Amino acid sequence: MYTINWLYDLVNVFSSIVVQRRAPKKQNIPLEQVDWSEYGPWSQGQRIYGIRDFAVDITHCAVQKQGTDIRPKILPHHVFQ
Repeated sequence: MYTINWLYDLVNVFSSIVVQRRAPKKQNIPLEQVDWSEYGPWSQGQRIYGIRDFAVDITHCAVQKQGTDIRPKILPHHVFQ
């Protein structure tokens, strides 16, 4: 349960910059299409240090539309991280 809560928190913190910036402007930015990488347009406001690549991968999986098969995207190194 601790791990699941931690992953939820990681996704919430990592994606907060997009969620916060799209709300006041009433922008409809589909989260499943956001470029979460360090070179993407939202990277400047992200404050995750040391586990950025892991946060990118987990956030990308977490924001997919319901019913999307993410199993192929979960690689062995994600499990060990």
